[in-house]
Amino acid sequence: MPKTRARPKKKAQRQEIVLESSEGSVAMFEGTASSADEEKEYLRTLECGPLGLHSEKPLGGGSSTFGGEDGDIKSRSSKKADMPEPKTIEEHAKKLTLNKKILEQVVEQMSGTVVESLEISSPQVSSRMAKPEVEKKSLAEEPKEVVVAFPNFLQYSVVPLLNYLDGKREKYAVSAEARFYVEMFRNSTRSVRAASLKTAKEMERECASVTASLKTKKHKAELASWWKKLTECKTAKSSEIECKLKLDVDCDRLRDQLKTVEKQLEMLRIREEAAKLAF
Repeated sequence: MPKTRARPKKKAQRQEIVLESSEGSVAMFEGTASSADEEKEYLRTLECGPLGLHSEKPLGGGSSTFGGEDGDIKSRSSKKADMPEPKTIEEHAKKLTLNKKILEQVVEQMSGTVVESLEISSPQVSSRMAKPEVEKKSLAEEPKEVVVAFPNFLQYSVVPLLNYLDGKREKYAVSAEARFYVEMFRNSTRSVRAASLKTAKEMERECASVTASLKTKKHKAELASWWKKLTECKTAKSSEIECKLKLDVDCDRLRDQLKTVEKQLEMLRIREEAAKLAF
């Protein structure tokens, strides 16, 4: 009974990482689910091992009927023996995961849409196997998709982004707090300046009023002193006039008295001369 190993069908894979709003996350989850299903199928093929194709030889003339099929099975088994063994799970997983550079590009270009298409070279088939040219062209043209596991995506892209955003938020909070304190200090300085300006204006107004009152008081005192001097002058002048008038009156009176005395002396002299003549 010839046994042949089932050849695992490797589909071309292409990774499209779309990091834009909710649609990008849905596409990523769909790509992860499809990659998980393909890995399960690949593991199932590895666990099942080589598949036996049973061909029972019929009795009698049945051998002529299935003879061609036995020959085809033998040729296939000989061709499969020359094919290389399928690669291990670790190598397949390594091919299906992104490297560090791609993750850094994803983190750097989180603001837009990043499409990374990586072509994985399909295993070379031995020269003994004859493949159609059409199948080779289809396999060469179809790009293979690089599947990113969801935990790896979280670890290498989402977590650094969240840490970066947390740092930015802390810086913004600190800057907002500092801005609040600066604004509060500015308001306090403005209020103090306004109060000082108000007090300065009030003091200036009070000083102006006090100086004006002092000037008026001084002027009033000067006016009072000058009024007193004027009154004194007036009284002195009046007294002088009175004295002058009184002196004039006294002079006139004395002149009259002198005239009368002179008249009396003249009469006495005349009498004396007459007496002398009589004696």
